[in-house]
Amino acid sequence: MMDYMPDLLKSHRENGRWLCKLLGYLAHHLKSTGIDTIIAEHCVQNWWFPSDMITSYGVYRMAKFLDCAQAAVDARILDRLPVMLKFQNVGVRRLICELLGALACHKTSAAAVVGTTGAVEHLVSLLRDEHPWVIESAAHALAQLAQWPCGAQAAVAAMVLDCIDDLFRSPNATVLHHTCWIIARLACHDTLTTAVATLAVNPCVQLVFLLWQASNSGYLDPGTRGRFGSSTQNIVVTESATAALCELVKSPEGAQSAVDARVLEYIGDLLRSPNPVVWMLTCCMLGRMTCHQATATAVLAIHPAHHIVCLLREENPSVIESAVEALCWIAQWPDGAKNVVDAHMLYYVGDLLESPSSEVRRWTCLTLGTLASRESTSTSTVILCADRLVSLLRGENPKVVEGAAYALCRISQSPCGAHATLNAGILNSVEQLIESPNDLVRQYSCCILGRIAYC
Repeated sequence: MMDYMPDLLKSHRENGRWLCKLLGYLAHHLKSTGIDTIIAEHCVQNWWFPSDMITSYGVYRMAKFLDCAQAAVDARILDRLPVMLKFQNVGVRRLICELLGALACHKTSAAAVVGTTGAVEHLVSLLRDEHPWVIESAAHALAQLAQWPCGAQAAVAAMVLDCIDDLFRSPNATVLHHTCWIIARLACHDTLTTAVATLAVNPCVQLVFLLWQASNSGYLDPGTRGRFGSSTQNIVVTESATAALCELVKSPEGAQSAVDARVLEYIGDLLRSPNPVVWMLTCCMLGRMTCHQATATAVLAIHPAHHIVCLLREENPSVIESAVEALCWIAQWPDGAKNVVDAHMLYYVGDLLESPSSEVRRWTCLTLGTLASRESTSTSTVILCADRLVSLLRGENPKVVEGAAYALCRISQSPCGAHATLNAGILNSVEQLIESPNDLVRQYSCCILGRIAYC
């Protein structure tokens, strides 16, 4: 088709309108345009008009791809925003939101949207539109913008947070889904985490309420219809609500708010979700909450390791990585370390240290080191890992080498651990470790040698 494009570009506007829509279909179904940016720019300059649903669809679909989005910006599509805002047609309002949302997917075109006078403010105003489809599209566009620092700041300045309470009251599952992502993406910026977590409407309470509704709708049972409609919608809302909570608990205030909202009562349900992404987000949330002294006690009281260790049997490396990372943070505390050992995490250590995922190996090393540093959990099982840890010192991944050196440093604190480290052949790797460009690896190596010599 593209071979005929030079001639097609000369078509009169009526043919051009349908060609624009055809290009939009291609962009949507092929997941890659292959459309020259000159063609996209021509579509915007010569055929597109905001009130034309046919060409607007095509341009919106093409704008989802970076090159075409930039071409649309270069064609000064945003200069027509004042004209766009005058249309009262529901379909036009929705497509304007969809177009802005597509541009907001890319950093450079998102900056152009933010720099266009009235664009973000208009999106925020449409969150109170009378038509739910328009609200859906406006919320989606703002969620896309909020992933970028400039977009997040612009959305907050446009008072998007004042709309959160109303959005949470929506009966529309898609609106709730996008609302959760607005919160998640605003909160992922460190400068905004606390501000979002401490809103008067208390987003943690609202998010936990969504988890309660999804749980009581029986979202674990395929085909069940509940508060959000189908079980699929329940799962989608659960994922986005968990993602928002995961970002909010980065701050002490957000973590305390989540505990007060009784999120810990739903950990078991979340880890039984049919959605692996929810498992990963839940592990991340527990790990972050355990990092704050004020909320660690509440987290440890539910014995989280017993819930998390079950995930170590999964085949998905990303799930295992998130589980081991959470266990590592839990093991920082004496009660948490005991919980990790009691949950039989050490039964999986052999497989974890041989995982094809370098991050799984690294976090396993860090967990073993943390357990070894405490007398109550420096068990023979941990010490027997010395052989496998020494073998990791010869690996090529610097983070794994650092983690293994840390674990061996902690294991060698005890006389039997020092002997186990020596017998594992640590001295064969000494020269390599001492010459490492990593300061910590050299420091851990000296520590290991000192303790071996002392014993």
